[in-house]
Amino acid sequence: MTYDTELPQFSEGGNPNAEQRPMGSEQPKTPVRTILRFGIDIDGTITRAPKHFKRLIDALLSSGNEVHIVTGRDAGRKAETDNLLRTFGIHYTSLVMKPVDWPASMPDYKVKAVKDLDLHLLIDDEEPNCWAVEFKTGALAAHMLPFPDSLEEFAEPDELVEP
Repeated sequence: MTYDTELPQFSEGGNPNAEQRPMGSEQPKTPVRTILRFGIDIDGTITRAPKHFKRLIDALLSSGNEVHIVTGRDAGRKAETDNLLRTFGIHYTSLVMKPVDWPASMPDYKVKAVKDLDLHLLIDDEEPNCWAVEFKTGALAAHMLPFPDSLEEFAEPDELVEP
């Protein structure tokens, strides 16, 4: 197949319209954000995969990021919650718990927490919380999908063995 027009000739830099600069004159790139703030739920999230979340949180913290535990547990359960996180070996920047007298919905609480902490990402197991955060804040939300009851749910239909 031939074309009636000639294709542009690209220099090593790629774009023929780009400003040409001498080699070695590039300015070092600086990241837009150097510290990210993450929020992670406990029940149904950390509790579903505590070893994996410990590794993730340790990596985030060691990279200089912040990890805030944002839970729907009410503040009256602080000692119990601290003990649970200690048992899992989970370190964090702060623990944010729902006030005992919170008058609104759980998604509204999560939105308030994300805004108050200026989080960049919330990881939560409740879909309504994730959608509320996505629509009402500038943060992203990651929905913690439920784990299957058995590995058979991962198998292709032709891989299943009849009992």
